[in-house]
Amino acid sequence: MKTAVIDKNKERNRDWDLVIEPRRAWWDLRLGQLWRYRDLIMLFVRRDFVATYKQTILGPLSNIPNGIHTLPVSLMLIGSQLPRL
Repeated sequence: MKTAVIDKNKERNRDWDLVIEPRRAWWDLRLGQLWRYRDLIMLFVRRDFVATYKQTILGPLSNIPNGIHTLPVSLMLIGSQLPRL
């Protein structure tokens, strides 16, 4: 029973003759277009930044205490797993 299903799939795959390929290489970043739309990109970045820190008094400085509180816990967890030198 399984061989019949596999054979049907092979027949279906043979019918396809269209190969989809990219128009340009993946490393072609089109930096010219990025530079041309830099104002739009800056507006998007500013909008996200303002939306994230709108409710905080100190703004992005509120991330510093979070890091200071996280650092000792991370050091204890990672330090206990490291071999003594």
